[in-house]
Amino acid sequence: MRLQEHYRLITDFEADFVQTLRSGALRTQSRGQGRVYVKKPGRMKWVYEKPERSEMTWDGQKFTLYYPDSKEATVNDVSAEDQSSASLLFLAGKGDLVRDFIPMSAESTVAGAVALRLTPRKAEPDFDYFVVTFDEKTLKLRKLVTRNNLGDETTTDFNNLKENSGIPDRTFVFAPPKGVQINGGRGR
Repeated sequence: MRLQEHYRLITDFEADFVQTLRSGALRTQSRGQGRVYVKKPGRMKWVYEKPERSEMTWDGQKFTLYYPDSKEATVNDVSAEDQSSASLLFLAGKGDLVRDFIPMSAESTVAGAVALRLTPRKAEPDFDYFVVTFDEKTLKLRKLVTRNNLGDETTTDFNNLKENSGIPDRTFVFAPPKGVQINGGRGR
């Protein structure tokens, strides 16, 4: 599969994103935007600029949630595998399209792109499937839609995506600025 081969060759990527979360049960919707950084294996950083500044970082060992405006952070000794859905693990280099998922073609909502619906081969307690949309020619990621078994849906649109740009490891290390309070969590 061409997409899996392209995916294997990606060591890191960064992109601007717009993310929409729709709650199936509550019938609510929220929206965020910012920049995401991913480096294989298993490191991610989501920097939200709107609606509220925040950062979620996985360095492979710890998960950090940081709110710069309130100068608060939570740090947990939890790997990305423990915190993430299968779709995020796939992005972080922990998944294989053929081995881990049942792929089916899906309708693309992005011009010049194709979509694949990926259902996990092993049932997951809080995850149903995701749809990955990628550029037909370059195979760059354009959109990711995840759906859980409660009907909640998260749609993430990616723009200005750069692959294999050499993102430094320090991007994924949380160094609390002076005055930041570390709350709760495990293993700081």
